[in-house]
Amino acid sequence: MINELIDKRWSTRAFSDTPILHSDVDKLLLAASKSPSAFNEQPWRFVVGLKADGAIYEKLLGCLTDNNRLWASKAPLLVMLLAKRTWSHNGEANLNGAYDVGQAAAYFTMQATHDHLFVHQMGGFDREKAIEVLNIDPDFQPLVVIAVGHKGTDENLPEGLREKEKTRSPRKKVEELILKP
Repeated sequence: MINELIDKRWSTRAFSDTPILHSDVDKLLLAASKSPSAFNEQPWRFVVGLKADGAIYEKLLGCLTDNNRLWASKAPLLVMLLAKRTWSHNGEANLNGAYDVGQAAAYFTMQATHDHLFVHQMGGFDREKAIEVLNIDPDFQPLVVIAVGHKGTDENLPEGLREKEKTRSPRKKVEELILKP
């Protein structure tokens, strides 16, 4: 049997408007910061937007695709994860950076699940717009935006998304994921 948190994790689109405390955000970011990285580079950076705080949240929300914005606007927290493109010790391209940020996202997600929060990771956002409106250093690559919050009701979703919310996305069988060269 796999770990209960892994089995329980689910990417909802139905968020409640229950606020998330700064201390909860701090715990999620601390968990993410504990993930491993090549040469201990820790190439992850976070842009944190709490709905209650306003400006950064609105900028992140404005970068999402229209479809994602429909439901993500209910989440009380949006977090963008970025990868540092170069190694700090020599300035060369860090080809492991995105992988390491993916691990940080997984640690973030498992902590959220442990804390009875739901996350939905999104690749559907305008990266160029994010770089511009968030004044992101060119050495950092925006990779994902994560909506975080407590589970809400499906009634808050547009009709087409209510049906998707009723079932979990199917997972491929492990045998399908193994390459046999």
